Amino acid sequence: MTLDTVEIKAFVPARDFALSKRFYEDLGFTLAFSDEDLAYLHAGNCSFLLQRFHAQGHAANFMMHLLVADADAWWERARRVADAYGVRAEPPQDRPWRIRDFVLTDPSGVLWRIGHNLPTAPQAQSVVDAPTTVGAIAQLRTTDLEGSIAFYTHTLGMALRFRHGDFYAGIEAGGQLFHLKRVDTPDPSIAQVRAGTHFHLYFPTADASGLAELLQARGVALRVPVHETDWGTREFVIEDDQGHTLYFGQALPAR
Repeated sequence: MTLDTVEIKAFVPARDFALSKRFYEDLGFTLAFSDEDLAYLHAGNCSFLLQRFHAQGHAANFMMHLLVADADAWWERARRVADAYGVRAEPPQDRPWRIRDFVLTDPSGVLWRIGHNLPTAPQAQSVVDAPTTVGAIAQLRTTDLEGSIAFYTHTLGMALRFRHGDFYAGIEAGGQLFHLKRVDTPDPSIAQVRAGTHFHLYFPTADASGLAELLQARGVALRVPVHETDWGTREFVIEDDQGHTLYFGQALPAR
């Protein structure tokens, strides 16, 4: 029995599926797989799933954070892509939380913040020939930051990696981060994702049955019990303290 995780990917909504795929390829992502409803894109070791699904309230409140080696190199490509697709883009700035990032909106209204960590002491800026990524970070909104931190750390056994004041925090799962942001009103995507059988976060695990048993012992209700899927995984579904849908899945041996 183990709580080790392997990877975390967000499902990004697409109003015009074909247009969004072209947008992300032009931005620098590689389209590794696509069918009529789902596409797998990655840049370096960072990946996400693009889905043919769009609810305006969901997309307008959906944010992705991509940590890269050089935000300025990415900006040079992103500004040209933004002009070509007629989407919003704001130049890089140094933020108080020691990240230099820029803002980019995709054709469906999904907001991306793409940035790199700032050094603790001034140093010469690196020059690269092409954008290089080092991470992709999803963000969940919560009306109770303390309660959400407690759920992910005490209940799920993940690690609090940082917090900024009383409104922002980073949680580590299997060596990867996702962010929590305190907001005043409940996340409108919660009901939409639940109704559409989508998810906010997917956590690969080495032992889905053992993990489900452990979480149940800690008082977590399974919204969908452990089951095997047609695509070769063993999965179960829970909700966090805010109602975000969390999938846990174990890859099964090929039959």
